Amino acid sequence: KEDGRKPQNKSYMWLYCTGNDGKPDIILYDYQTSRSGDNAVNFLKGFKGFVHTDGYSGYSKLTDVTRCGCWAHLRRKLADAIPTKDGKEIPGSPAIEGRNLIDKLFLVESILSDRSPEERTRIRQELEVPILNSFWEWLEKQKPVSGSRFAAAVNYAKNQKPVMENYLLDGRIALSNAIAENNV
Repeated sequence: KEDGRKPQNKSYMWLYCTGNDGKPDIILYDYQTSRSGDNAVNFLKGFKGFVHTDGYSGYSKLTDVTRCGCWAHLRRKLADAIPTKDGKEIPGSPAIEGRNLIDKLFLVESILSDRSPEERTRIRQELEVPILNSFWEWLEKQKPVSGSRFAAAVNYAKNQKPVMENYLLDGRIALSNAIAENNV
C-alpha cells in the first residue's frame, strides 16, 4: 500500500552481502519496485571487486566488477532435468552425469573449507580445473531435445560459462552464492 502504487504491484528485495573472507558478515537489503539490473548498478556504484550472482541477465549491466556464477544454480538446473519414476532417478540420463561432475567440485570445496584463501586458490587449480575441463567437454557433447528441461539446463550452462570459473581467481570466493541464498 505505497503511495502511487496498487497493492497488487510486485516489489523486490535485493540482497547484498559480504563474502567468505573471515570477517563478520554484512547483509544489506535494498527494497526496489522493479527487477531491473539498474538497481544493482545503482547500489554498487563505485564498487570494484567480485560479485557472486545467479544467472539473472540484469547483472550483465554491472561494470568494473568480476561476476562469479553460482554452481549450485547450475547444479539445480541439471538435477531438475533428471527424469524420475516413482520418485527415483531413472539411470542413464545425461543430466545425472553433469550433476555428478558438479558434485565433485562441491566435494573438493568441502575439504577446502578450513584452508586459507591462498591454499584454496592453489588447490583449486590442481584438483578442480581438471573437473571443470571435463564438465565443459561433457557439455559440448550434449544434444538435448529442444524445449526439454535438459535443453534449458544445457543452455543455461553455456550462457553462464563466461562467469562460472571466476571463483578460481580468488580463494575467498565460494563455489556458490549460498551465503546470499540462505539470507533471503
